[in-house]
Amino acid sequence: MAAVTVTEERANNGQGRQIVRYSGTGAANTDATLTTTAVTKHHNQKLCYISANYGSAVTQTGVTMGIDSGLGSTFDFTFNTGTADTQINVYVPDRDIYILPGDAFTVTALAGGSGDICYIQIVVEEY
Repeated sequence: MAAVTVTEERANNGQGRQIVRYSGTGAANTDATLTTTAVTKHHNQKLCYISANYGSAVTQTGVTMGIDSGLGSTFDFTFNTGTADTQINVYVPDRDIYILPGDAFTVTALAGGSGDICYIQIVVEEY
């Protein structure tokens, strides 16, 4: 599993909160994992959406989305697994998903085959 180099962009939402987009690109035909920066002390983050888009039609078992807990791996969990063989995967939570200091959101996109590349982004609101 190759960690993706993460780009972090921030913008003010006009209500005193930050919107943060974490994005990265996997290598061709390689499993890719993008993990947000762990939430810092005195903050929390709410998930807005996650997307994982492959460059073309793929053969894979489904993109997994979860939380890497600051309490340790025993507390990690997956909250969504995308449909297998889907080129565009988008997850918008139907209820609020918050993470606390030390936690991070994580997305794993398995190799799609035939030199395909996956483009991943995680967008959160920071409090």
